[in-house]
Amino acid sequence: MIGGETGARIEIKPSIAILYDSTGAKRIVTNYKDNERVKIAFIINGSAIQTIDRNLLYIVTNGILERAALGQGYSFARSSGNIKLGGSASGVKIYCLRVYNSRISYQAAYDNYVFDSENKAKIYAQNDIFATGTISYEKCRNKIDTILISGNLTNILSA
Repeated sequence: MIGGETGARIEIKPSIAILYDSTGAKRIVTNYKDNERVKIAFIINGSAIQTIDRNLLYIVTNGILERAALGQGYSFARSSGNIKLGGSASGVKIYCLRVYNSRISYQAAYDNYVFDSENKAKIYAQNDIFATGTISYEKCRNKIDTILISGNLTNILSA
């Protein structure tokens, strides 16, 4: 657990991770298989600058943006800076823990995932989908299940 017993905190259990706001309400949750080694990043984008992702909460699991939720109107002020590890009976093994006292971007979370990974070249190759600054269909179709729809979509989109 990162934080206090109540209020804003992060709880990581053998098959679930939860971010709570300062009232103790669950705001974003992710599930994973028990005994699976996962890398999880919680990102609270509370930027005062008007951006497209302002006030969103993210969970990034194994370098992939898994989920986002609206965080506007909720406080995530720390009640304490405590980090409590449950011991060997908790069922959770912590291999690496990073806590920042300033905002990081989704890109920074991804970069940290790559940096901490054993096979950086493989991760880079799997995520190389850009050509001349835009997403390349040719690169995507070889890496990601992709559907290409072309033609007049007016009838489909208006239905």
